[in-house]
Amino acid sequence: MWYIGQRVVCVNDRFPSQILDWASKLPRNSQIYTVQSIISGVCLYTRQRPTLGFFLHELPTHRLAFRADRFAPLLETLDEACQRRVSALTSPVPLGVSVSAGPMRSGQVAPQLAPARSKKRVSMKARLENAAIRKAVLKAAAQERRKAAFDLFGRGYEPRITLDRSVAAILRGLDVPRIFISGYGANYFYPRRVFVTATKILKKTLHRSPIVVAHIVYRD
Repeated sequence: MWYIGQRVVCVNDRFPSQILDWASKLPRNSQIYTVQSIISGVCLYTRQRPTLGFFLHELPTHRLAFRADRFAPLLETLDEACQRRVSALTSPVPLGVSVSAGPMRSGQVAPQLAPARSKKRVSMKARLENAAIRKAVLKAAAQERRKAAFDLFGRGYEPRITLDRSVAAILRGLDVPRIFISGYGANYFYPRRVFVTATKILKKTLHRSPIVVAHIVYRD
């Protein structure tokens, strides 16, 4: 998955303050870097072994490599592909085509699809939708932050929601306002208004929203 010379994007720039003893320049969210070399060793803070680490061309350090799980591979053409293809890939099923998730009845014939082409199309559609969701949520968070500060804890907190697993996986590592409540049934809670705004943005850009807001946010 990783190789020297690969372009990667930072998805987690939350570091302990002690790291300043080792480096003054650190990766920042959404910034693009180039893998200069790759090592396997012991993480300074978790003490986990083996931990994969990157030395970055743009942030030269002599002693410190940054954990690979702080980065994601950069898809250079993703934004361009979104503009050209997302409308076609997310269009509704044409009238007259029936899609059934249940067992087929006697006499029904399964449609014959080209497996390789079908899998590639579904995979690309999911990737483009995931990118659109991330972009919409970050944009919505910025808009709502300008309107009012987020109040997610204590008495009189604003309406908040949690995420199902699929949406949580898409947004992992993003700087989205949230709070963690410890104790029985502990979970992350997010301001509801951010995701309501995000669905409106998605409906404008995709003509539909892949995510739905109820008591949780889930993938439609």
